[in-house]
Amino acid sequence: MSIVRKQLISFIDASGTFHPEDRFFGVGMLTVENVGQMTDKLHPIFQRVMAISQTYRNQTLNSLLEENRYDEAIRMLKKAKRFELKFDRLSPVKFDQYKEIIRSFLNDENNRFAIMVIDRKHQNYDSSIFHTTWDAYTSYLATLVARELTNLPDQEMFLILDEISKPKTAPKSLEETIKEKIDKHCSRKYNNQKLCYIKGAVRIESHSNLLMQLCDVLLGSVMFDVKKNANTLSDKLQRRKEEVVAVLREGLNKNRLDEPFTVHKPIYFHVWNAVWEKR
Repeated sequence: MSIVRKQLISFIDASGTFHPEDRFFGVGMLTVENVGQMTDKLHPIFQRVMAISQTYRNQTLNSLLEENRYDEAIRMLKKAKRFELKFDRLSPVKFDQYKEIIRSFLNDENNRFAIMVIDRKHQNYDSSIFHTTWDAYTSYLATLVARELTNLPDQEMFLILDEISKPKTAPKSLEETIKEKIDKHCSRKYNNQKLCYIKGAVRIESHSNLLMQLCDVLLGSVMFDVKKNANTLSDKLQRRKEEVVAVLREGLNKNRLDEPFTVHKPIYFHVWNAVWEKR
């Protein structure tokens, strides 16, 4: 009798840049079993946040036109992008909606989230390990995914990857590169363990999918605490986001999100700081 495996979809996003002065980088992995139900919960919240953003944008645009500041108005219109939920765009006027987003995530016990945090000031961090942003990003992502596969041995997973520019020198696509690196990592480190089976992977633009946007909000919340407790956030940024991040801390029964931890209730949530071995 064949075993019926659960079908999971994981959405993977990153936070930070590879600029030498950017200390922290994070990779987040949101794993969802009830994809349709979770999307249905998020959609009306998305609509409300978008309406708020459009109202304030129109008010600003009208003010510029009334003051004959046409050049600024034109620049504002040129910068217009497709709307999406993003932690970086969080402001007090949207607090209630973003709190609702986090509570919706916490209310489904089948949801999972994991994040790997990279600290470039770690004493053993070696900036010469990776030669390109592509190499670093795909390697970090593969490391996190492989680690999480050990926790889901009787299930199948499809990976949804956030779009990243592919260098001309990269011989394979993002999907092929990620799958190959995951296989190598699993073979090297988890060779004798039963692992979740990766059925495939595909990249998307984050504005096209609400669950990828949810991943961004959760990832940003953890990275907020990482930067806050490292004293790299301004007071202004803390005031703009603290109230929302507090909802996630409270839901997970944690005083802070930057220290390594794993909880299983109300959902599985795992924060992992990359460990660098001295070379």
